[in-house]
Amino acid sequence: GTAIRSLENPYHAVWAKGAQAFGDSVGGTSVIQTCEGSSEKQLNDIKALVAKAGKNAVFSIDPNEAPNVIPIAKALEAAGVYFVTYWNKPDNVKVTDYPHWVAHISFSGTAAGEFTAKELFKAMGGKGKVVVLQGLLANASAIERYKGFKNELAKTPGIKLAAEDAAEWDRTKAFEKMKNFLVAHPDVGGVWAANDNMALGALEAIRAAGLAGKVPVVGTDGVEE
Repeated sequence: GTAIRSLENPYHAVWAKGAQAFGDSVGGTSVIQTCEGSSEKQLNDIKALVAKAGKNAVFSIDPNEAPNVIPIAKALEAAGVYFVTYWNKPDNVKVTDYPHWVAHISFSGTAAGEFTAKELFKAMGGKGKVVVLQGLLANASAIERYKGFKNELAKTPGIKLAAEDAAEWDRTKAFEKMKNFLVAHPDVGGVWAANDNMALGALEAIRAAGLAGKVPVVGTDGVEE
């Protein structure tokens, strides 16, 4: 079982391909579950597969939000199902408290946020207005990446934060948020997005406003597009 947010997100779409490849390599059945941003759906889908497969199931999970990892861990532990999680976990929740929780895998979102902000500010010539598109606000990677952005912002007095909003990793939401930003701040000089999907949505809004090539945009993930 692979529990992720949505196949419309390029990052998760690639993740699903890897999960399928692994299932094929071990002669297993790979089941891809997408919660479409609903923590309740994610938990229910996980429970449904466990009810069907029992201890023959193993799970790779990107919890929709950090707090959601607790009911997931309790459900899988009670069922005796081994699992790994990625990205989202409250700091006070310990993998070692659950014998069937094999590992939690995460990366430094703060470093990523700092790096992309630094490159954006460099492209802006160290001055001007920047707008921010955040991910899910209860998502660990979103929190860390934004922290990295703020760290770099504090070091660059010529850059002013004009506006920010949460587009929840979604390209369409980012497009709409960016259109609103451009109305309120037509002199915006740069866009910091917490992932590439939102950066691409912002870019579409910039193109629609006739500003292509004039407003630098950054994201994180390295998606193919």
